Amino acid sequence: MRHTLNTLIAIAISLAALHGATVKEVPWTSICNANGPKLRVTTADGRHLHGSCTVVEKDTIVFEIGKGQSMLLERSNIAKVEISPRRQRQLTELRQTLGRELSGSVKDLFTPMAPLALVAIPAELAWGAISTPFCAIGDLLQEDDAVREVNPT
Repeated sequence: MRHTLNTLIAIAISLAALHGATVKEVPWTSICNANGPKLRVTTADGRHLHGSCTVVEKDTIVFEIGKGQSMLLERSNIAKVEISPRRQRQLTELRQTLGRELSGSVKDLFTPMAPLALVAIPAELAWGAISTPFCAIGDLLQEDDAVREVNPT
């Protein structure tokens, strides 16, 4: 059993390493189409900007950094572009859902719903314990969630 567990851990670490350092070549005019919902742009002077690309012109992009705030970035001023994950990781989603459910059940302990809450709390904890390894494996194997560097050509 111990050997199997060590093998699974080694495989998981290897898969995570394979997904980490992907550089994707993208034509400059398609950089807005190739991104996820969020981009991280490193400028030539070392600033990190988080936002999304809205318009691409010949030598500039319009980069939206907040609600109603846009910035015009020159192509020569961009050092690196990284794609952020498209959606939340499954472990994060499980933690948020489980936390919300447990919070509601604990509040119900002090109401007439207490008998139901006494049944629900162990069931929710068991659901979380059983789901955690599957969510972790899903996060390791899901390629879309890896932050990737984009090389505008």
